[in-house]
Amino acid sequence: MERHVSHAPCSPPSRSPLNGWSGWRRAIGSPVGAWWSGCIRRCSGSSGRTDPGVQVTRTERSVPLNTQQEKAVKEIQGHIAAARLGRIKGTPDVAALKALSPGAFDGVPEAQHADVAKKLQSSLGVIQQSAMRSVIDDQGLSSKLDEASKIAAERKG
Repeated sequence: MERHVSHAPCSPPSRSPLNGWSGWRRAIGSPVGAWWSGCIRRCSGSSGRTDPGVQVTRTERSVPLNTQQEKAVKEIQGHIAAARLGRIKGTPDVAALKALSPGAFDGVPEAQHADVAKKLQSSLGVIQQSAMRSVIDDQGLSSKLDEASKIAAERKG
């Protein structure tokens, strides 16, 4: 196979006479990875790294839930247990699912709440995670956000 490249090494394949990407790749050969990254660096005019000039220190802190959050988590676990029991029995627990996902029932007539609850039963894991996230990240009572604001106040300037 003849290797004929009549274009600059970084020119786009749409302008090359090699039939787009596949012909362009065939023309440059098999060790594409290193060549391609070098081509991107040369074409973009950067080395690929940006030095911010500031030392970065990454830390991870474990923050316990406050009492309100612990109470809300226990309520969620109770509602999830009731919803799972209803799924096992074949009858949805509408009250538990309303407590877990109240937005799903907004604007729905009371007569159709059982149908909505039946659809929600298939995604109890997602509903549980969503409810837990809303309790943990709630701005009104989140100990995680309190800790983050305390850290930010320590690092002013």
